[in-house]
Amino acid sequence: MTGKPLWTTDLAGAALTAAILACGGYFGVLRSDAVADEFRQLTHSTRNLRVQLAETQALLTEAQSVADTSRAELAQRGRLPQQTPLERDLQTLTQFARENLLNIAEVRPLGPVQYPGVIELRYVLRVSGTFDSLLGFLAAFESSPFWADLTHLKIDAATAGGETPERRAELTVSFFASVESKTG
Repeated sequence: MTGKPLWTTDLAGAALTAAILACGGYFGVLRSDAVADEFRQLTHSTRNLRVQLAETQALLTEAQSVADTSRAELAQRGRLPQQTPLERDLQTLTQFARENLLNIAEVRPLGPVQYPGVIELRYVLRVSGTFDSLLGFLAAFESSPFWADLTHLKIDAATAGGETPERRAELTVSFFASVESKTG
């Protein structure tokens, strides 16, 4: 060996060993409580994160279920019904008339009209009441959820007498339903 005496190497090794022992002693003895507290905090944080993850996964599963239900409802919304619930729709129509203080004189079916994939069921509705009552009925009809259309409207002149003039109206209401086309 040239240059460096052996005692300098021993001295460097001893210093390195002392530094390692000092660090080990510091972290092992003096800081053991602090390290144990940090470890406990990390363990507690890990548990909390696992609980939050489980809750988030449950919320995600619930949100996916709601989204699937909403997608199914949206797929059906806007489509013509397979079969028109006529009785219920006619009851709703007459209820709109009664709620708007219209007198119902007649509800008469007309012949159905069939188009490719669609059937139209028409009804004549004769009512009487004030003009405001007719407008209220038409507003309720427009906001109704069923597949129906007003295909004819005739309002007669007001009848004399009384505080508010009464009008007679004839409406043709068409209900629609889809029909499977049979090929073959």
